[in-house]
Amino acid sequence: MSKINYVFRIMAASRASTAVKILSMALGLTMCSFLFARIVHDNSVDTCFKDPKTLYQLWMEFTLDGKALGPQQQCVYPLAGACAEELPDIVECATVLRSRGKESFEYEGYEAKGWMIITDTLFFKTMGVNILAGETMPQYTPASIYISDKLAKEAFNGKDPVGEVVKMYDTQITIKGVFESWGDETTVPADIVGWISDWARVFPGWSGGDSWYEYLRLKKVPGKDFNEKIQAVLERQSPPTESLSLKAWAQPLTDTYRNSDRVRHMTLTLTILGIAILFITALNYVLLSISSLSKRAKAIGVHKCSGAKGGTIFSMFAIETLIIILGAVVLGLFFWWLAQKFAEETVFNNFAAYISLDRLWIVVAVVVLIFAIAGIIPGKIFSNVPVSQVFRRYTEKKHGWKHALLFIEFAGTALVVGMLVVVFTQYKVLMTADTGYNDNNLVMLINDGQESMEHTNANLAALKSLPYVQGVTLSGSSPAWSYSGEFIRNNSGKELFSSRFDYVSANYPEVMGMEFVAGKMAPQDSISAIINEKFAELIGLTPSNALGQRLKFGRNDVIITGVVKNFKIGNYYSEMMPYIAMTYEFPNAAFNVQIAEPFEKNFAQLADTLPKMMSSGADLYFEPIRTVKTRAYKDVNEFRILVTIAAIILLIICGIGMTGYLNDEMSRRSREIAVRKVNGATTGSVVQLICRSVLVTALPAVVIGILAAWYFSLMWLEQFTVTLNNLALTFILSGIATIIIILGIAIALTVRRASANPVENLRSE
Repeated sequence: MSKINYVFRIMAASRASTAVKILSMALGLTMCSFLFARIVHDNSVDTCFKDPKTLYQLWMEFTLDGKALGPQQQCVYPLAGACAEELPDIVECATVLRSRGKESFEYEGYEAKGWMIITDTLFFKTMGVNILAGETMPQYTPASIYISDKLAKEAFNGKDPVGEVVKMYDTQITIKGVFESWGDETTVPADIVGWISDWARVFPGWSGGDSWYEYLRLKKVPGKDFNEKIQAVLERQSPPTESLSLKAWAQPLTDTYRNSDRVRHMTLTLTILGIAILFITALNYVLLSISSLSKRAKAIGVHKCSGAKGGTIFSMFAIETLIIILGAVVLGLFFWWLAQKFAEETVFNNFAAYISLDRLWIVVAVVVLIFAIAGIIPGKIFSNVPVSQVFRRYTEKKHGWKHALLFIEFAGTALVVGMLVVVFTQYKVLMTADTGYNDNNLVMLINDGQESMEHTNANLAALKSLPYVQGVTLSGSSPAWSYSGEFIRNNSGKELFSSRFDYVSANYPEVMGMEFVAGKMAPQDSISAIINEKFAELIGLTPSNALGQRLKFGRNDVIITGVVKNFKIGNYYSEMMPYIAMTYEFPNAAFNVQIAEPFEKNFAQLADTLPKMMSSGADLYFEPIRTVKTRAYKDVNEFRILVTIAAIILLIICGIGMTGYLNDEMSRRSREIAVRKVNGATTGSVVQLICRSVLVTALPAVVIGILAAWYFSLMWLEQFTVTLNNLALTFILSGIATIIIILGIAIALTVRRASANPVENLRSE
């Protein structure tokens, strides 16, 4: 108890230094804990289902002329059922599903919204989801759904929803049951479960309809030959042809999210950031402690002269470190509370999931690691100082430790600043890169209530009549959303390649701002098609030579009448894809609407007008394409915010460390500085002297940090098909900026001490 009392007295005597240490430690500890919690979150997705070790997802890959087209989660419809039927000793049950995105139903004037999937009656058994009310053994009943307990509570306010009739798409739907929600940490979000027969046209064959997510519940963890058996099932049902073959396999559902390229890159980068901040936080505390050695040496000597052993001194410093870390934890809890309030207004809307109580062990682990570094190193150094050397100020000559620790801080700061510049620049590139079509003021509009071309044409005319609408055209999908795929075959039926396809109006290229490199769009009544340059390249023709060529597309023979410049389909995580579009209109086509500036004002008017204006407009969905782009790069934006916060925190920690170092350096060299000033040295020359010593440490540290940032940034940039230009120049400039920041802090901290009266310093000697 006497040791603790002494430690508190020492800390109270140096209140400012203690507060700075607690602040530095709290910032680093909080950021570390959040980064590692985010990593654990990303690697815990889909563990919410019952017994996740035996829940597997099916994957599939096409191979065309020996070239693999890449793994895809979407599989042909019969695959899961065939695996369950032919492998009964391994597979307990299987299910297929498809997401319909956000849907809503109306009950007594209240509109409830949630994620909806369409599936079969084995879904709940396969996924291991508990049914809390209603039919616990689901049977298909037309026009019925199941809803989650979360949505039931929101929509029915405690009332039993089973048997209630709600309205969806002008249809009366009966709620057959309530299931237990499995949370948000999943690749299979669902608040509403409907049946395939009610909501989708099923492709029962093996030669098409590869757009289903399929899952297997296994009786046990499978052996190594399990995927070979799945492949055998597939080949029995869909034998490979001369040019085309299919491959299928299953892997744990928990691997789907964490093994994706984006998550792997994110996990690696966040791990690097987390480790860097952890070590810099701990070593910054060590630097501040060692920098105070000259001031605390006499007290240590007195303790040793009074009989204190090295272990006693070590335990005193360990206790001090522990108290500071506990204070940092308390302050960190306040920071977390503030962060959660901030997160509610930003992209981190699931912030609470990252720092939930079941992940408290992450904070404990971070605290233990920081204590192991920050408590042991200075305690060991202080306890090993010989009594005979303390009063001769021998420690003044041993400042290599401080330079080494400062070197690590500078290198870590340069690493994070370099990555920050790259992430900011890359995000700007992704959001502003030329897509090859006019997406700036484009709105995508879907009206599922359209039942005939008469309704569609009426809506088309109504949209064109609006004064702020510059153009409207019809299509099946949007390049921002991507398209369905179809194999292109030659006249003999041989598969050539897989292409994205769409059905569009004759004015589609004009409204979308697509540029023709050859030919033009044919009239609406002809069996014609336009392609992009990538498509022409894959059929071995130049754009001009491709005109007039006949192709077999599905069951139709089409004639190529025009070739447009390549444009981006989907997002910049994928390569350029071939594209073909036919001039054909159908009732439930989507509207592509170009709006005049000012876009925000005119879009608000459109949103207000549409429900009143559209024929059969009960089921409207519309959003700007710029919103689709923002959503596509949501992970990059989150990462950008994380790196920004990490950089700010590291700069603060680095500034605190430099404060301790420079204060000690000025005290250690006070006599030298005073003598220099007496002999005519100016304040500027003294500042230059101190900054030169900082620069000697900072320059190599920043170079190493920037090189590390370059290496890790290149790994992160691999996931994008378009990246920033002049990467080398970007890192050079970020390194120069880091040096300028370090020198700016050094000048600000030394100029006051350097301008002090030298007589006062000499008098103290």
